Amino acid sequence: SSGINAEWPLRPGLSTLDQLLEFRANNTDLGDVMMVGDLNARTGNLNIDPVIEEDLEHDIPTSHPGTSERVSKDQVINSRGSKLIDFLACNRLSIMNGQTLGDIFGEYTSVNYNGASVVDYMTATPGLLESVLSFEVLNLTKFSDHKPCICKLNRSYSFTAAQVLLDELEDAPKKFKWDNQDEGLKQRFLAAQNAPDLKMKKEKSTDCDSALIPLLHSLA
Repeated sequence: SSGINAEWPLRPGLSTLDQLLEFRANNTDLGDVMMVGDLNARTGNLNIDPVIEEDLEHDIPTSHPGTSERVSKDQVINSRGSKLIDFLACNRLSIMNGQTLGDIFGEYTSVNYNGASVVDYMTATPGLLESVLSFEVLNLTKFSDHKPCICKLNRSYSFTAAQVLLDELEDAPKKFKWDNQDEGLKQRFLAAQNAPDLKMKKEKSTDCDSALIPLLHSLA
């Protein structure tokens, strides 16, 4: 089974799709969502027409505009596929396979001795669909009978130069003076100073670097 979420325990005996249903029922406010994976469901050319939100900055890129249907080389619709379509409709998720630039023919995603099928999907809510540049099913590899799928997103982000971060940091103090609130810690520090294998120069103010080692020993 595919992992649903790092903090969501897998339930033995439940299919991946059933676990998705349970996970979604317990997590109703997830914002924009992209759901990907081997869902072992065959959906033919069915899809969900995304609800276009007025605040979207760009049109949703599609290889077949004007229709919610996809193109798919796998025309089979099984019971799991119908269940998946219902799940997608309830969660405003649309399938990218066969409906997105890069996969205009709806390539097979699984090829084995039983034949070929489309069971691996990438889906997304409208807010993420507008960022999709392309979706592509890659060639089969020796590692699996499922083909790798890749999706390219146009997302904006910014970098902060390392020097800018360093300039905003304050220098660490070279001296540290105890105050009354540190009395307990001070006593443990002084006890560590008297350890036979540690020799420190006693001053009213103690170098932070010199104080650190015995302090860590005392806290261990």
